[in-house]
Amino acid sequence: LPLPDPRHDQTMDKVGGALAAADVVLVEATMDDQAAIQTHMAQNPSLMTLPADTSLPEVLDNETWAAVRDAASARGIPGFMAAKMQPWFLALSLSIPPCASATIAQGGLDHLLMTRAGELGIPTQALEPWEAMFDLISGGTFEEQLDALSMGLIDPDQQDAFIVALVDLYFEERSAMGWHLSYYTKDFLPDAIAATFDAQMAEVEQALLIDRNANWIPVITQAAQIHDRIFIAFGAAHLFGEDGVLNLLDQAGWDISRF
Repeated sequence: LPLPDPRHDQTMDKVGGALAAADVVLVEATMDDQAAIQTHMAQNPSLMTLPADTSLPEVLDNETWAAVRDAASARGIPGFMAAKMQPWFLALSLSIPPCASATIAQGGLDHLLMTRAGELGIPTQALEPWEAMFDLISGGTFEEQLDALSMGLIDPDQQDAFIVALVDLYFEERSAMGWHLSYYTKDFLPDAIAATFDAQMAEVEQALLIDRNANWIPVITQAAQIHDRIFIAFGAAHLFGEDGVLNLLDQAGWDISRF
């Protein structure tokens, strides 16, 4: 869970022994990776901002732009700034509910785990190059990025309620339900076309979960061949289903048991 929550302390207590015994910790993005992404964006502002002769109010209809502007404002982003943001970057910002905007920078469970690993002198290793993840979230055509903006136009109060439900499901160890609940957010989107929304969600699931899960298995296998004990931390949405990491490891011959 990428959000701070006092309940993470219980998880840290539970996994503390296994973490301390590890030779290496595998994560989605190390702290160095996160810093590298920030540096890359700072050195390439055109990745986040539109050209001087383009703005979102010019390429969106009035109603959609008004909804985008209001959603950005609810997250502390002034309209004039939102107007000049690349659609992918603004869509990423709108995916963060207003209630989480002020705290997400504090980091969640992955931050706690990497901090503890650093204190113990245990190295961290990324499951994938940070460039691959950055290309994934910033990729797509301009039109596809504009379409993605619509997925962040849920009423702020409803989005806050949604994230509270997702977090509760996470701590109830029902993250699979939380992921599938995401498909029903279309019922709260203005003018959403169900078939289009479902197709977009399927593409997101394929790119963010299924493909990455498969790519991680060789990395995990190689780490296990080099080290006696490895500790792996990644988002709970990668665990479940036929294409989840647990099932893929099982198919690769690993013995899976609950901690």
